[in-house]
Amino acid sequence: MGGAGGGPDPDPDPDPDPEELSAARAALSCVPPNELLQQDEDGDTLLHLLCARGLRAPSRAAAELFGALGRLELREHRGKVG
Repeated sequence: MGGAGGGPDPDPDPDPDPEELSAARAALSCVPPNELLQQDEDGDTLLHLLCARGLRAPSRAAAELFGALGRLELREHRGKVG
């Protein structure tokens, strides 16, 4: 479908900036898995909170780690999958 100007719609899920993603991966690599997977009183994890804030590179880096730990399917407080 075309956008308002007749051109293609922008990509709804563009890749994060490679440098930002690299920095986010480095920062999260220091977080122990038990802390990374910790859920708050609402059942939200770091991944849920990063996504809710629209932080694309940190969210992608966290999702990669959650996937590697086999926990990408954790649900948050409203039942949405991380």
